[in-house]
Amino acid sequence: MNLLLHRFRCVSVLLALLSSVAAAAPPLYRAERLPGLSPDGTPGSAALFYQWLSDAGEVVYQVPMTGRLAVWSGGRLRELPPLGLDPEGNRDTVLTGINAAGTAIGLASIHRGHTYLGSRAVLWPSTGGIIEIGLFGTDATGYGSSYPSAINDSGVVAGGSEVFTREGRSLGRRGFLWRQGQLLQLPPLSIPGYIQEGSFALALDSAGRAVGYSSLRSGEVTLTRATLWTPEGHPIDLGSLYDRPGSPGSSSAVAINERGEVIGASSPTVAEAEQEAARRLSRPTMWSAGRIIDLGSIDAPPRGNLQGPFGSGAYDLNNLGEALVSMDPPSPHLMQDAALWRAGRLHHLRPPSPAGPQAYAWALDLDDQGIVVGDGENQPGASGRRALVARDGVTFMDLNELVRPGDLQGWTLIAAEQINRRGQILAHGEDREYRQALFVLTPLD
Repeated sequence: MNLLLHRFRCVSVLLALLSSVAAAAPPLYRAERLPGLSPDGTPGSAALFYQWLSDAGEVVYQVPMTGRLAVWSGGRLRELPPLGLDPEGNRDTVLTGINAAGTAIGLASIHRGHTYLGSRAVLWPSTGGIIEIGLFGTDATGYGSSYPSAINDSGVVAGGSEVFTREGRSLGRRGFLWRQGQLLQLPPLSIPGYIQEGSFALALDSAGRAVGYSSLRSGEVTLTRATLWTPEGHPIDLGSLYDRPGSPGSSSAVAINERGEVIGASSPTVAEAEQEAARRLSRPTMWSAGRIIDLGSIDAPPRGNLQGPFGSGAYDLNNLGEALVSMDPPSPHLMQDAALWRAGRLHHLRPPSPAGPQAYAWALDLDDQGIVVGDGENQPGASGRRALVARDGVTFMDLNELVRPGDLQGWTLIAAEQINRRGQILAHGEDREYRQALFVLTPLD
């Protein structure tokens, strides 16, 4: 008995020592708070809206309502010029991305007096100034619109623009590639029995290949097809998990990696009145080496009066071929769940323990090391929203607990929104007075 008791005490001491070592584990990140932008453009506390982290560690962000923009780089803040002002004197601009060279893209609203003339895709070179990317015509009043979705490190921009005839008649929307001042229109697919309606490019790779979707119609039936465009603008039909002989299924592509793999979603092709039912049957899809792969589904328990099935789609992809998958619930009251598709399996991401019945975890970005960042709550309304990181891609941890002591100084990280190739994380923080700020977290190793 005494020997057993002695061994038990030794084990207890060893566990205590291990616990103390774990509790004193070194931090993984240093955090730097970015300056806010007051309405007059001077640094100060202000809520931030639309922000993007480049692979070089630069951040472009803006203030709501005023549209004032700035790039944070190397500890310095550089303001970006507007394309124009709205009737109230504000810069009506939305950011949509930044590349590793520090070139940012977005869209700016155009006004003639109090008349709104639509939005224009614009580009802010790292050397300064602003460039209007262009669009495919306007109507008789001068209205037209274009939207930039993505920019690669070579400065090629993908997006979409409304198309007008010389007489000002709209022909719908077409995707585009912008390269060295030239705007290339991306035609929709041609499928027998269907009328072409439009196209849109959502992402592109370093070679200038773009992916997105083509829109077609046959009577009351709307067909959306995942499409890849070559750098020269030739469309390639990627197909759908719901393809049947003589009956094409619907699909859409949202990301492409450097291996040429593409992700998105597939769903049945139905009439407009049945779109909601078709959305519940959507499947996360990968197109790889000529194959169409079903990435599986997220099984989430019913919450309240909401019952499944719920559709799913893939929305982020790294260069390892790993993808983030989300559930697409029919109500905002049902939190979206997320999963990581890795090596042929779907891993459901969960909030850190202990987690209550209404806890959720939402993955927002994925890097090339398989690290996932996002946000979640263990006990909504109690413990509060927290920024999360899954360094193994599966197990979420509270990012606040991994930051160097003293770096946050009264702030709480509530969402980890992006992670770049360096492993830097762009996080959203909130202080005790509910003011908000951005933080860049840099790995200490």
